Amino acid sequence: MSEKLQKAVGETVRAARKEAGLTQSELGELAGMKQPNIAALEKGKGNLSLDQLEKIAVALGKDVKVLLQ
Repeated sequence: MSEKLQKAVGETVRAARKEAGLTQSELGELAGMKQPNIAALEKGKGNLSLDQLEKIAVALGKDVKVLLQ
């Protein structure tokens, strides 16, 4: 994933998480990830698999396509 796309996905995830009223820890628990991984994702860093992205989308009640826009 390009750096530009990672940043965009991170910003979208952060906005959706806040909209859902979740902390990074809560989202991590729902998505089966650790809080530092969620923090890194929101900063546009780290590698994210499609499986992880799907789990995050489900936890946020969003379609994966929404997170990639």
